[in-house]
Amino acid sequence: DRENEAAALALQANVLSWSRGDYAEAVRLFQEALALFRSLGPAGRWGEALTLEGLGGLHPDLAQEQALYEAALAIKKAMGDAHGQAETLSILAAVAQAQRDNERAYALAAESIAIRRKLGDRRGTAGLLLQLGYWFQTEYARARGWLDEAVAIARELGSQQGLAYTLRNLGLVEYLHGDEPRAAALFEESLTMARGSGDKMNVAYSLADLGRTLRNLGQLDRAEPLLSESLEITRELGDLQWGAYPLVQLAHVALQRGDLAQAQTRFAESLRRYRRWGVEWGQAESLAGLAGVAETTAPERAVRWYAAADQRRALIGAPRPPVEIAAEAGRVAALRAQLGEAAFAAAWEAGRALTTEQAVQEALPADAEPA
Repeated sequence: DRENEAAALALQANVLSWSRGDYAEAVRLFQEALALFRSLGPAGRWGEALTLEGLGGLHPDLAQEQALYEAALAIKKAMGDAHGQAETLSILAAVAQAQRDNERAYALAAESIAIRRKLGDRRGTAGLLLQLGYWFQTEYARARGWLDEAVAIARELGSQQGLAYTLRNLGLVEYLHGDEPRAAALFEESLTMARGSGDKMNVAYSLADLGRTLRNLGQLDRAEPLLSESLEITRELGDLQWGAYPLVQLAHVALQRGDLAQAQTRFAESLRRYRRWGVEWGQAESLAGLAGVAETTAPERAVRWYAAADQRRALIGAPRPPVEIAAEAGRVAALRAQLGEAAFAAAWEAGRALTTEQAVQEALPADAEPA
C-alpha cells in the first residue's frame, strides 16, 4: 500500500544519505515519500514529519533547514507527540546555534529540556545540558551550571562514556576561564572514564586536553607522553583532522623546550591538515605557532603571522584561555620591543591585511596545494 511504499522510500533515502553520501538521490526519494505521506491524510502525518526532518537534515541552507524542521515540529505538536517535539526542538536549537542566534538556541533547548524533564528522560536531558554547556562555554556561570547537572545525571545513570564527555566539557569551561588545576583534575577523571568505556576517540580527546593543560602549567615531561598517545590513537583510527590538535600541542612542547626544528615540523604539518579540512581556528593556532618559531630568525615575519592569526580568531570568535592569551601577548610584546614601534606597527598591519590563505601560503611556501 501507499504507506508502506512511502516508508520504504524514506528508509532508502536515509541509507543513501548516511551510508553512501548520495544526497541528490536521497532528496529525490524523500520528496517522493513526502508526497505519498501527504496523500494519506491524517494517517500519514507521522511519516510526513519524519520525511520533512530528513529533507531538513540534507538542506544546505540553514534558513530552509529551519523551515523544514519547524513544519515537522508543528505536526508533532498537533499529534501531541511530546517525545518527538523534544527531539525536534533540540535539532532546531542546533540550527539556531549554527546561525549564531544564541538566545534563540537557548530558548529552544530550554523548551526541549522542560519536556524531557516531564517525560523523565534523564539521558536526553543530560545530553542537551551537555550541548548547552559546549555552545555557551564562554559564559562561565551558565555553562558550569548546565554541565554540573549533566555530570550529576551521568553519574546517576552510570554511563562511563557519557560521564567522560561531560567531565571533559566541564574541564574545557574551567580551562577557558583560567582554572587550570581544576581543569586538569576534570580531564584526568574524564580520561579514566573514557578508558573504562573503551571509547578510543574520547580517550584521545581527554589525553590531548589534559596534555595541553599540563603543558601550560609548565609540566612538559607529563604532557608530552599524553599528547603522543593521543596523536597515535588518532592515527590508528584514521582521524587525521582531529589529530592536528595534539600535534599542535606537541609542537608547543618542542617550542617551549627550544627545539625549533621539531616545532617547525609539527606546526607545519598541523597547518597542512587544518588547511586541508578548512578549519580556520586550527589554521590560526598553527600559524601563531610558526610565528613563535620565526621570532629569532625573522621577527617581522613572525609579527605578520601573529597579526594574521589574531585577525582570524577575532573574525570567527574563537575562544581562548587566559594562560594562552597571556603567553602569546608576552611574545608579541617582546617583538615590539625588539623591532621598535614603527617597524612593528607596519608588520602588524601587513599581517592583518592577509587572508587566511595568503598567510598559509606564506608560511608553507613549498605547498602549492593543500597537502
